[in-house]
Amino acid sequence: MHKNKYMLYQHWARYLISFYPTDWRERYGEEMLMILEDAQPTLKTLLNLLLNLGDAYFHQNLITGRTPHMLQRMRSNELTIYGSTLIFFVAWFLVQLHFVDTGSRVLFHSFSHNSSLFTNIVSAVSCLLPLLILLGGLPILLAACWQALRKREFLSLLFCLLSLISPIAVLVIALSRPYTWFFTPFGILLGLVISLAFITYAVQKLTPSRRVTQYALLLATLNPLVMVIGLVALLLRIFPTLATLLMAGDSLLYIIRDDLLVFIMIGTLLLSLLALKKGFQARSTLAALAEKDLQAGQAMQNSQ
Repeated sequence: MHKNKYMLYQHWARYLISFYPTDWRERYGEEMLMILEDAQPTLKTLLNLLLNLGDAYFHQNLITGRTPHMLQRMRSNELTIYGSTLIFFVAWFLVQLHFVDTGSRVLFHSFSHNSSLFTNIVSAVSCLLPLLILLGGLPILLAACWQALRKREFLSLLFCLLSLISPIAVLVIALSRPYTWFFTPFGILLGLVISLAFITYAVQKLTPSRRVTQYALLLATLNPLVMVIGLVALLLRIFPTLATLLMAGDSLLYIIRDDLLVFIMIGTLLLSLLALKKGFQARSTLAALAEKDLQAGQAMQNSQ
C-alpha cells in the first residue's frame, strides 16, 4: 500500500517537473529526477513542486543566469566595447587629419624628443587603439568562426563574411555621391556599423569561449582610457584653431562635419564605458554562480 502511494507521488512529481520552464529543466531536471529516485517523495514534495512552479516562471531571469548566459552577456558587451572603439578611432583619425599638421603620417609617426607633446600623444593613440582592437576583438571573431566551423553553422560564417564586405560596399556608394568629401567619413562609419551588426548576429547562436571572453574583457579596460586621452588631446587642439579656421574662410561644412564626428566620438566613448560596466557585472555574476555550483557539488558529496 505504502509502496503504491510512493510510486504515485513519484509519478505526479515527474509530471509536475515536466511543466517547469525549459531552462529550469535543462539545469535542474536530471538532478531532481535523481533525487526522486533515491528519496521517496511525499505529499509535501508535491506541494513544494507546485508552489515553486509559479516562481520558476516569474523569475526566469534567475534560471537563465547560468554560465553560458553570462558568457554570452560578457561577449555581447565586449563586442560593443571593441565596436565602439573601432568607430571612435575612425572618427578620431579623420578629424585629426584636418587639425594636425603632421597629417596622415601621424598614424606611423615615431616618438621623438623633438616632437611636441601633442604629436607624441596622437602618435601613441594612433598606434594603441588599432592594436587593442586587433588583440581583443580579433580573438572573439576567430573563436566564433572556429565554433561555427565545428558546429557547421554556415549561416553564421556567411554573416562573418558579409561583415568584411559591407564596409567596402558602403564606401563605394558614399564615394559615388556628390559632396564626397562630406559623406565619405559617414559612409565609412555606416559600413562599420553594418559590419558590427553582422558580427553580432553571427555570434549570438554560438557558445562563447570562456578563456577568450575573460581575456578580451580584461584587455578592454584599456580601451576607454586610451579613447579619453585621444579625445581630450584632440579637443585641446581643436578649440584654439576653430577661430583661425573661420577667419581664414575655411568651409563651414568642414567644421560641421568635424563637429558631428566629435559627437560620434563622445557617444562611442560613453557606450564603451557602459558596456565595460555591464561586462564586469556579468563577470561578477559568473564568478558567484561558479562558487554556488561548487558549494552545491560539495554539499551533494557530503550528503552521499
